[in-house]
Amino acid sequence: MPTRLSLIAILLFVAGFFLFFSFNQKGAEKDTPVSPPSANETTLPVFSTEPPPPHIESASGVSFDTLPAISFFFTPAFIPPILNVYKFAEPPIEREDAQAMAEKLGFTSSPALFSSPDEKNILVWKDGDKDFTIFSTNGMSEYVSPSQINNSLDTIESKQNAAIIAARFLREKVGLENFYSGAETRVTLYRGVSLDLQETASLSEASVFEVSFLGKVESFPLYQQYGNDVQAQVWIERNASITRASIHYPPILLSQQPHSTLTFEEAKQKIQGGEGTIVAYGDTGLLDIAPTPTRISFSSMRVGYLQDKTNYILYPIFVFSGTAFTQEGDQSIMIYLPATK
Repeated sequence: MPTRLSLIAILLFVAGFFLFFSFNQKGAEKDTPVSPPSANETTLPVFSTEPPPPHIESASGVSFDTLPAISFFFTPAFIPPILNVYKFAEPPIEREDAQAMAEKLGFTSSPALFSSPDEKNILVWKDGDKDFTIFSTNGMSEYVSPSQINNSLDTIESKQNAAIIAARFLREKVGLENFYSGAETRVTLYRGVSLDLQETASLSEASVFEVSFLGKVESFPLYQQYGNDVQAQVWIERNASITRASIHYPPILLSQQPHSTLTFEEAKQKIQGGEGTIVAYGDTGLLDIAPTPTRISFSSMRVGYLQDKTNYILYPIFVFSGTAFTQEGDQSIMIYLPATK
């Protein structure tokens, strides 16, 4: 039969064991690495003034005021009940950074300096038929090198290969080290020569690969005017020569304001009531008049953000895409509809 002293010793041992186990558990919890917050979780200040309505430009040639019968043939994606409206700024490109980019592209001279009503500082480097232009306060750059000779061993064998070469160019040459590493891409194939390119689905026929990098905000696609969702484009020849690149540098988010969003049914009613703006319609050019549709069938709707460079605000929008049926043939159609109440 255990003595009183032995019982006390057993109790002390058990208590010590639990204290030791508890201490180690807390230490383990403290040392467990915690994932850093994602970019979407970054807290921005909230602005209080009511934002102006978004500035949305209509597709050229669209002159009809009312829409015909409209049908919707798709299952809508999830629509968040709350989305932020953002104020943003164009990323300024400092003169030193611009010069460093130009040198990476092989330009050794100083740039010519121009200005325009919309852009105070336009820097242009030229070397023969190769040129590099930076709109330093508008967050844009343009690189053209039609006769560049490729000295690497790269040859494009697939769309994925073209996307990798384009992303490497953006990372190493034009100051986009991080942004495009995981960006969604779209690769279009063309056959022919630069002034007479025709789109093709055949990899073996392709002579030019157009790699488009799509921008995003809060995991939603970022749109420009006229249905454009491209943030950067790189044109590559079959031998991996970069012949042209056009870049919109990512906007800098300054502040936010939460807004309730329309439901899908509310959005449908607005479209059927004639609201929304036709931002893309068939292949109409600047001098073409768009044929009037007899009916419209929408096949998809996406939640996205419009980068309004008139108001410097990112607006949540619904992007409706489908087909307009006309007496002159079917036309693709895209409509922007503000997504907030």
